[in-house]
Amino acid sequence: MTSTTKEVATEILPYIRVYKDGSMERIKSTLIVPPSPDQDSDTGVSSKDITISENPSISAHLYLPKLTAHNQNQKLPILVYFHGGGFFFESTFSSLYHRYLNNLVSQVHVLAISVEYRLAPEHLLPAAHEDCLPVLQWVAPQSAGNDKETWLINNESKEGHNKSRQCLVWNFVYASATGGIDNPVVNPEGTGAPSLRGLGCNRMLVRVAGNDQLRDRGIWYFDMVRKSGWKGEVELFEVEGEDHVFHIHNIETENAKAMVKRLASFIFK
Repeated sequence: MTSTTKEVATEILPYIRVYKDGSMERIKSTLIVPPSPDQDSDTGVSSKDITISENPSISAHLYLPKLTAHNQNQKLPILVYFHGGGFFFESTFSSLYHRYLNNLVSQVHVLAISVEYRLAPEHLLPAAHEDCLPVLQWVAPQSAGNDKETWLINNESKEGHNKSRQCLVWNFVYASATGGIDNPVVNPEGTGAPSLRGLGCNRMLVRVAGNDQLRDRGIWYFDMVRKSGWKGEVELFEVEGEDHVFHIHNIETENAKAMVKRLASFIFK
């Protein structure tokens, strides 16, 4: 029986179709590209594949900005990045996100870890949420360094960048840090482990786009964190007139550049 005669259970066009017999097909393919260990020709950023966990299988791309005589001895802020795609589509190894991370790292001048978490429907939620915590723990300065990459070891500090840590948080990273999706925006102070406080986070930036259908949810999240009793500082940055993930698809626009500058300002504040 071909896929055209199978009975469809659910589909999200033009991305994915799941059949009632349990089989599935990703209709829109993701173009996978290799890292650039010898520096990206456009940005000068170097990147390589790394493995964070074997069980579950969690891999990542590590991005290092071009170092000069002026900054080669400076410790870089470390940015952990989780790609979009609704938990069922895209990859950190895709051309889209590889291009975006090269641009981001070159502009903000950070060491970035872009994570390949498990996708649905092969791995249903909360699998993607559960993949976040091992990454954050692996990155943490106090964790064992024997299995860490040299790039990370050379840039981590026991005190953290500017003696503080900032969190650029969205839903599944937050869920991982506060005990899972059954604990939405509750008690960021954390009575259990882990929590935002337990991870050393004392500042948070929530970013939304004015025309994004998820914009109101982002505002709601920002308001709930402010009212939650968390002792940290939470900031909201809204870009008017733009749609969902505009800054990834159109990195050369003025608004996309403004978002990068705002992120840099947050990190280095």
